Amino acid sequence: MPQITSQGIQKVQSHIASLQNKIARAKANAELKAGEVKDGLEIVGAPMVLGFLRGRMEKGSASSPGKPFVIPGTAIDIELATGMTLVGLGLMDALGEYDQDALMAGYGCLAHYAGQLSRNYGKTGEFSLVAGDGMSVGALPGSMSII
Repeated sequence: MPQITSQGIQKVQSHIASLQNKIARAKANAELKAGEVKDGLEIVGAPMVLGFLRGRMEKGSASSPGKPFVIPGTAIDIELATGMTLVGLGLMDALGEYDQDALMAGYGCLAHYAGQLSRNYGKTGEFSLVAGDGMSVGALPGSMSII
């Protein structure tokens, strides 16, 4: 029966330790990548939800026109308010372990909002703080009124 020397045992132990280190690094890297994927989903998912809600609210019909996507009684775009609120809460550490989630969702909402403002400005040549299609709420904050 073959005998394993202490030197052989040390080599096996060294190899096992090396494999354990590689596994630990792979696990840490996988957790990091999973977090990055989650951040990406939050950045894309939050504006998708708000875009859907904006579309439903602005849709209207022949008998009932759509409504601008603003906080009722104000000229503040809901998407802007949502993005600013989420970013603010995340930066103030108000949500504990969910601060990063709020930041990512808020940044996504603000990016979507800014893109819509730019698209509308490019189409019409007029700047409005409400980002939706065909819903004018005025050009400057001092003169805003729902039309």
